[in-house]
Amino acid sequence: MNRSRTSLLLLAFSGSLLLAGCNQQAETSVVTPSASEVAAASATAAASAAAQNPSQTLATEDGVISLTVNGRFEDKLAEAAQYVDGADSNKPSLLQYDANQDITITVSNFGAPKQPAEAYFAKLSESLKADQSLKDTAVDTPADQRMGYRFSHGQDDNVLNESCVAVYAKNLYTVCAASSTASLPELDALLKNLTVKQ
Repeated sequence: MNRSRTSLLLLAFSGSLLLAGCNQQAETSVVTPSASEVAAASATAAASAAAQNPSQTLATEDGVISLTVNGRFEDKLAEAAQYVDGADSNKPSLLQYDANQDITITVSNFGAPKQPAEAYFAKLSESLKADQSLKDTAVDTPADQRMGYRFSHGQDDNVLNESCVAVYAKNLYTVCAASSTASLPELDALLKNLTVKQ
């Protein structure tokens, strides 16, 4: 009896190999979801993402700069020295951190401008491009009293990406998003909804 079972198994296995050799395949059935099912799944995924990263509006202490972002950012201004190099001498106006996304957003107020906007942006652009410690440096053309720029710095597994917007208003501001895990385009996207009150 065991011998006949083994023979039947070998026969079935041989038949499978024979069919495969002839390019015959067993029939399979695939059910394609309807457009409404796909739309419902997409809406559910979007709602889940929004729940994980709700919209927030972050604003500087003076109310001049505000930024609407998605995430769970928390105020870390009291702990500035842990997040920003040189925070003791140049305290940020805003410092927010989202631990889930590993992103820090800072706004620094550098006081009243001492030169026209065109000269300020030209000098800043030149300085960024000349800094050999920065990698992947890109500087946008100034527009609407703003100039975006981005770069990476650090080495090996300790690389920090930063995307910033320099703002020329009654005071000079720099708004930056920094992360060791988020890409430069992801950081750029965070700074898209920037508002300046004159």
